Amino acid sequence: MTSPPTKLTVIPLPGLTLDTLGIYFASLGLLRLLSRQWPSVRGCWRDGCVVVIGPDSLSSIADFIHEVGTKQTWSDYGKPWDAQQKKDTKLAQAKKPVVNVAHWHSHLAPENEVMLGGARFIL
Repeated sequence: MTSPPTKLTVIPLPGLTLDTLGIYFASLGLLRLLSRQWPSVRGCWRDGCVVVIGPDSLSSIADFIHEVGTKQTWSDYGKPWDAQQKKDTKLAQAKKPVVNVAHWHSHLAPENEVMLGGARFIL
């Protein structure tokens, strides 16, 4: 016996197009933000605009973004690899191999920081 197919809500966002790199990055940022509320959210580009898959409705997305803005609970920007990058800069100036950031990414970084530094996006 098979279960009925799961229905997904698909919400087009026609203001988010592929016209510029900035809008592309804004779309990725929106998906990252929405993943806090809807961990299984997905997105794609269809007919030249972003389509969000998962949240109930456009109004639930708007309500969540309004709440984040009102409470100022957006993500902090951090560069946890900064100390290693500075070491690599000094090595590069001395014409020596740079290895510190790569070592940090592959051995020391927690997974969520590797995602930020390694540009791992899942859409």
